[in-house]
Formats: sequence, structure tokens, C-alpha cells
Amino acid sequence: MMAIAAFLGRENPRFIHPQILWSFLGLLAFNLLNFAWLTRRLSAERRIPLAIVSNILLISLILRYSGGAHSYFWVIYLQPIFAACLSLKRKGILATAGATLVVLGAFYANALARLIWPDILELLIKAFTLLISAGVTMRMAFNERRALLLLQAEQARAALERQQAREQVQHMDRLATLGTLSAGIAHELNSPLATILGFAQCALLEDPKPQSLADSLKRIESGALRCKQTIQGLLAFARRQKNERRPAEVNALLHECVGIKKFDWIAGNIRTEELYSPDLPLLPLCGPEFQQVIFNLITNAEQAIRSKPEAKGLIRIRTESDPEHLRIFIEDDGPGIRPELQERIFEPFFTTKPAGKGTGLGLSISRQIIQDQGGKLSLSSAQGQGATFLIEFPVPKEAAADRAPPARAGAAGKILVAENDASVRPLLSKLLSRYGRPVGFAGTFDEALRAIQEDPPALLIMDMNMPGMSALEFLTRLESEGRLAQLKILPISGSSPGEALAAFLDRKGLRVIEKPFDINEFQSRVGNMLRGVEADAS
Repeated sequence: MMAIAAFLGRENPRFIHPQILWSFLGLLAFNLLNFAWLTRRLSAERRIPLAIVSNILLISLILRYSGGAHSYFWVIYLQPIFAACLSLKRKGILATAGATLVVLGAFYANALARLIWPDILELLIKAFTLLISAGVTMRMAFNERRALLLLQAEQARAALERQQAREQVQHMDRLATLGTLSAGIAHELNSPLATILGFAQCALLEDPKPQSLADSLKRIESGALRCKQTIQGLLAFARRQKNERRPAEVNALLHECVGIKKFDWIAGNIRTEELYSPDLPLLPLCGPEFQQVIFNLITNAEQAIRSKPEAKGLIRIRTESDPEHLRIFIEDDGPGIRPELQERIFEPFFTTKPAGKGTGLGLSISRQIIQDQGGKLSLSSAQGQGATFLIEFPVPKEAAADRAPPARAGAAGKILVAENDASVRPLLSKLLSRYGRPVGFAGTFDEALRAIQEDPPALLIMDMNMPGMSALEFLTRLESEGRLAQLKILPISGSSPGEALAAFLDRKGLRVIEKPFDINEFQSRVGNMLRGVEADAS
């Protein structure tokens, strides 16, 4: 724009006036400063109006020193108008155009006052030119913005569809994996159930000797815990849920996977070794998705071993860590993978299995899941010497073993239990008696709400399924009354909460203990929460 203006003004005898040159240099310097420095220092909402106003003032100085109203440099006023059209909304564009016309009109103040019509006509032509240019530029800029918004919306829609398709494929792969686990699941459920039934009947038939009874009850407890862990792990693995990452014990997740597959391996002459490094740091993982990867890898290892003529071998799962990384190794002594195929096996739809035996999606999905959770999945193998899959995660700096100190009796303040199941109340009463606090019970959320309004408890333990008012209504009422933020709440439930309730609990940071719960976990949670009450009180 400056070059055009200089060309138009080449015959202007005042063009080489020093003040004109200084004004041009000022205009150039400001715009260079704007692009090189202000862009990084000021937000667009502040920088663009500042740049437009400064350009209008500097252009006015150029006109002032180059002939005033009759200077050829009036055309440079198109520069701030174009900038406004490209960067501002309709009101900002109109304000810029109006300000430009007012400043230009100031040069014709004498002509307007004395009604010098040739000068007035010249002003009108210039104003009309500026307005037409502004209108055309604004139309083009708005069309471009509209096209850009449509493009961004289309890209967002395409990204959402890709994410949904990917989640659908992952879920299908998860369900396919469940089909291969059926025998192991049946074994893992039937064996502990047989233990529970057998020891329970023995305890009823034998003489009530304290030591014999205690031994039988311990075996019943162990079998029941196995059933609980298997069922909850299976449900968590199979259900479609949000990819929530929480601190997890890697060794425990690996052991659960091996436990479900171990029955198949024993029946198929496949030996297993679990070499877990103690005291691994907790990692932020989505447990079900991580276990989906492990199931894929150990199933591949099993299939590789079964492809050998003798159809027997060894699968080794081991872990190790250093201050910076945690590593998981899945090793087998199968036939191995040829070097030219080792990277291709992670490609979607590529498989070395016979037609109809695999989709070629398992390892591709597994690598993507591990990458999404911040890790790397790689393979090392040599033909005839087995294969080793390595999963490597960086260790968060804040990761540390989460071990709660032993619970102790707290200060004054009752514990309120909202539980309507008469068979569960005695158990909760027994478990809570160790804290030295009075324990009150409410059979409905209405009763619990009245009790909280009369005397807020130190801790509220609430079952999520009770007659009358729903748990979501109850919590919403507490929030509307301003009581929720002051309450320590421990939710327990025998079933998964609905989507709305789950979203509310997640937003408030309330983690549910699922029934049947482990009494050590329950008492640890209660003790930690009561210690938090004491700390707040002190």
C-alpha cells in the first residue's frame, strides 16, 4: 500500500519533505513492531484496535505534511479498513470506516464550512471509494470466515466419527477377547464357589470348635474374594465406559489377566512364570483398556506356542522399574517372528494367521491404547527363539506407593449410615465401632437428609440404591442447601450407578466402593476420611 501511494505521489512536490518521510518510517516501524513484538505480547482483542487506531493517526500525519486534503496519500486509509475487515466483526468494521471518514473529513473542514463544492465533491468521491472498498472486502472476508467455520465444523465432525469408530472397534475387539476367555472364566468362578459351598457346609456339620470354624471361615472369605475380583474385573473389562485414568497397581492388573487365562494354559501344557518387581510405583492407567492390551499380548503368545509341533512352551510376564521408567515384558518361546514382519504386525488389518483366524486389529489397537496412556509398545524377536513384547511407561515424578497409615479412633462427631438393608447394617456397625464415634442409621435418603439438617455428621456412608428419593436427588438437595461441600461422603453400591449419577459423583470426586467390599479397603477409606475431618478441625 505504501509503494502504491508513493507511486501515485511521485509528482507531488512535497513528497520528499522530511516530515513525510519520517511519517512513512513511523508507519512502517509501527507495523513491523506489531507483527514482530506485539503479536506475542498482547491478545488479539487489544492488539488489533490499537494497531488500527495507530495506523489511522500515522496516515493522517502523512496527509498533513504531503498536501492535506489534496494529497494522493488518502488512498492509504484503505489499509486500516482492510485490516478491520479481516480481523473484526461487523460493528468493528463500521467503527473503523466511520473513524476513517471523520478523520478524512477533517481535512475538508474549511471547504465544508465555506461550501466549496468542488472540494466537497472530491470528499464524497473519496468517501464513496473507501466505503465501496470496505464493503467488498468485508463481504470477501465474511465468506472466507464462513468457509473456515464450515471447514472446522466438518473437521470436528470427522474427528468425532473417527473417535467413535475407534471406540467401536476397541469394544468389538474386547468382546472378541471375552469369547476366548470363557473356559478360564468358568473355572475361575466355579472353583472358588465350590470352595465356598464346601467349607460352609463343613462348618455347619462339624463341631463348633473355634479353630476349625475360624479356618473354614478364612477359606470361605478367600473364595468369596476370588469370585468378587473375577466378576468385577470381567464386568469392568466388558462394559463400555469412559477412558478414565486412575492410579493403578500394574502387578495386580497383570496377575488378574494371568489368573483368568491360567486354566487354559494348564490344560494346554503351557507353563507360566510371573516375575513381578516389588514396590512398583502407581501409574495413571485406564485399567480395562490396559488389561485389554495384556489379554491381546498373552493370547498371541499362547497362539504362537500352540503353532509349534509339540504345542507346549512357556509364557513369562515380568516387570521392572527405575526412577524414570516402568517396563512390562510379555515373553514366549514360540517360533518367533521374521524380521521383515516385525514392524508390519502393528499395521491395521495385517495378520500372519490363516484366513478366518484373525482380523489383524489386535496389535494395532493395543499399540494405540498404550500410546494414548502415555507409553510405548514394541517387539523384539528372532526366528525360532520366541518373541518379547515390551510395554514401557514413564514414571510420573509424583508417583509413590499409596499406603495409608493404620486407622485410629477420631475426635467427636457421629458417623451417619444411609443403608436400608437390615442384613448389611450389623456388619457396618461392627466395622465402624473401632473409631470410637456414635453411629446412626437412616433407612431412606429422606431420613438421612433430616438427620444431616439437624446434626451434620463427621462422615456420611450412603448406599446408592434405597427406596424413595434417589441418590442423585439426595446429593442435589445437599448441594442446593450448601451442605455437600462440608460433608465427607463415602458412597457404597452393589450395582453400577446410572450415567447422570456417575457423572455427578465423578465431578465431585466421590469414588464408590462396590459391594461386596473388602473390609480392609473399607476401613482404610473410612480411617483416611476421618483423619481428614480431624485435620480440618485442628
